[in-house]
Amino acid sequence: MTVLSSATAPGFVLAELARGAGPAELIGQFRTACYLRLRTGAVVAVLTADAVRLPIGLVLPWTSGQLPLDRFTGPARAVAGGLTVGSLRVTVTERHSAALAYCGRPVAALPELADPFTSADAAVAGLLGRGSGLTPAGDDLLCGVLAAGPLFGADVSELAAAVRDRLAENRVTTSLSRQLLLRAAAGDGVPQLQRLGHALCSASQGQPDRAELAAAWRQVTEIGHSSGVALGTGLLVGAVRARRVDSVAAVGTAGVG
Repeated sequence: MTVLSSATAPGFVLAELARGAGPAELIGQFRTACYLRLRTGAVVAVLTADAVRLPIGLVLPWTSGQLPLDRFTGPARAVAGGLTVGSLRVTVTERHSAALAYCGRPVAALPELADPFTSADAAVAGLLGRGSGLTPAGDDLLCGVLAAGPLFGADVSELAAAVRDRLAENRVTTSLSRQLLLRAAAGDGVPQLQRLGHALCSASQGQPDRAELAAAWRQVTEIGHSSGVALGTGLLVGAVRARRVDSVAAVGTAGVG
């Protein structure tokens, strides 16, 4: 029996479905998500409503309890405006944005963390592709640091360029992780990072709202088996780096005149 569903998706996904129309390779399948590699090499996901809202995903209106995605078998195919996985037919009827929005500047009360990003090229060479699973921990950490760009206005241009250059090499990391890194370099991310960004910027008398920060951190760290911890740690590194730039700028301003 054919199962029909609508979905929402970001503009990136719609563009890639149109460019990569034709047979697709199913590279991962779970109750909450299916990952497909298109003919162009781009990776998109079909996500249930209770899945992590990845920036490469078509988001269904059904939960995994209502529509478990691991039950669909058979060939996959991309078409303009949708895709198929076995007997599942998904049509995108609405767009949503996956772009992370500016939160402000991180508050002063942040933990001191070692900064492995003094050299973008060295950091990417040491981290990209390091770890196991569909999204290696090193890649998740890089995605977290890249998120400091749109969230805090930090300059991550050198890091983003180094990531793109490294990803131009074949088989550096998994197909799924490669796509998520490219979207992170473009300023996209998951909603949990957006909430953590807000928590790191909201303060009362120079101190963060500890309850909100703890809740936001918990949401991030619950992503995947270990992905969330690496993502959150990367964002903290990015926040600390943004604070250091602010401090240097403040000292320079104070010394003028």
